[in-house]
Amino acid sequence: MRTNQKLTPTSETAKKTLGLLDILSKGKREWTAAEVAKEANLPHSTAFRLLSTLEELRFIEYDAESRRYQLGLKLLELGHLVSQRLDLPSRAMPFLKELAEESGETAHLSIRDGDCGVFIAKVDGEHSVRMHTPLGRRVPLHAGASMKSLMADLSDEEISAYIAMRAQAGTPISDPGRLHEQVRFIREHGYCSTIAEQTPGAAGVGAPVRNHAGEVVAALTISGPESRFTEENIQRFSALVTRAAAGLSRRLGNV
Repeated sequence: MRTNQKLTPTSETAKKTLGLLDILSKGKREWTAAEVAKEANLPHSTAFRLLSTLEELRFIEYDAESRRYQLGLKLLELGHLVSQRLDLPSRAMPFLKELAEESGETAHLSIRDGDCGVFIAKVDGEHSVRMHTPLGRRVPLHAGASMKSLMADLSDEEISAYIAMRAQAGTPISDPGRLHEQVRFIREHGYCSTIAEQTPGAAGVGAPVRNHAGEVVAALTISGPESRFTEENIQRFSALVTRAAAGLSRRLGNV
């Protein structure tokens, strides 16, 4: 962690704002603006301005009658999301095992991390020749069924921005129009199949997993050698993976 860099005015403000949240999370349940300002060693006007911003964003609540602040429901929502994300591999494991058993192929769980996806859990299939994807591996969002499934929530504008970013970084996407088509297919049909996109000779069928708010938080994928992903098997695998993704989504509160 870099600690020797001088903070910019923006980062100083962010640090002070987060400091107020830290204060409100300690000791008593409710605080006046004056108490917060004193505890944070800030001018009253500065503390009031930062508190007003936090209230506007629903991170804290203000009781006009008591003139006191307390932590807001937005933090509860964020805590719920973090808890789900940390617990995601264990929640997904029964579905991964079922996918591997029914398909005979390796089943993966992946999540989005910025402009990449990361494999965080897997169960190997029964075949001796199978996919060997290390956990923690980061892959660009456009590469493979796992990653494309994570893009299902992105708007056309966001996909275009991602394509432009890749081009600017010197790693352009060979067929931007096809990427748009594939994401639209996922939105309409709930799954994606790819051949040799992420790894030569490999294939995959993936589906997005959604949380209680309907947001894509992960993807389940069946992966294996291209030779075993016949048209018939792709159809069978797509039914398996969409069913598993729907089951995991329900476990995460999506109904």
